[in-house]
Amino acid sequence: MFPGGEETHAALLARLRNESVTQLRPVGTTSVVLRARDGDVTLGAYRPAATTHPRGHVHEIAAYRIAEHLGLDNVPPTVSRMMTTSDVERRLDANYTDRWPGLRERLIVGHADVIQGSMTYWIPVMRELGLDQGDALREWSAKLRHGSRLESDTYPRTLLRDLSNCVLFDYVIGNTDRFSGANLQGLPDRSRVFIRDHNLAFFEELTPARRERLSSALQRSERFSRTTVERLLALTPAALEAALARDPLHSAATPLLTPAQVSALLARRSTALSYIGALVDQHGSAAVLVFD
Repeated sequence: MFPGGEETHAALLARLRNESVTQLRPVGTTSVVLRARDGDVTLGAYRPAATTHPRGHVHEIAAYRIAEHLGLDNVPPTVSRMMTTSDVERRLDANYTDRWPGLRERLIVGHADVIQGSMTYWIPVMRELGLDQGDALREWSAKLRHGSRLESDTYPRTLLRDLSNCVLFDYVIGNTDRFSGANLQGLPDRSRVFIRDHNLAFFEELTPARRERLSSALQRSERFSRTTVERLLALTPAALEAALARDPLHSAATPLLTPAQVSALLARRSTALSYIGALVDQHGSAAVLVFD
């Protein structure tokens, strides 16, 4: 089940791929993102290929498929979905039709007027928890360091496990945008965090500033999930290819990730595992792999 709901990932993926879209409403600021509705029900966030972030849609798909391999149930299901420019224009919310000329200019349109895109599950129960700044950021980071008292009423074990998984996942996929605001939301009862918004991940090369940002975020945690680490160990090149191939947009001719992106991801995987291995050597596996 996806956290906070009663539907499985498989059921959500089928809905995202197959259900009709009756309305699209712009919700993105720096990116082109459209809230897709089927009647009165919000289906997902549709991210079409756009000039602002030409590969943002494939990054969202790749992030979900890697999370699926790692067993992370709190990354919202994401699938590839094609539309045409006429589909988008016809379904655009009547209150936003004046935006169509500017929106059309930013869309990357392929053969037969087709736009590639990703559809990500719209989480209806997601709330801002304030975990990405100030005292809260310092508090949960301290709880994930060796020797500190782990869970509390404010920071249940499931929340801390998710936060640990989040910084590890971000490091592996090269996502430096987690702490820029509104990207660390969760369930209202603070039992779970949702790991979402990965369009700016998968850098082939990191600037020194981005590399430092990623490393600092990973080092917020000295406690990890045994299952996640085991599955990260199993993320071989062949396993990564198999995970990405679960979306039909991926092919040998047009892979979701370029060879350079794959090489960079596997290098970050090795670095993350070395970091965790050093902690295990120093403190023992029982003190480091504290989550299931």
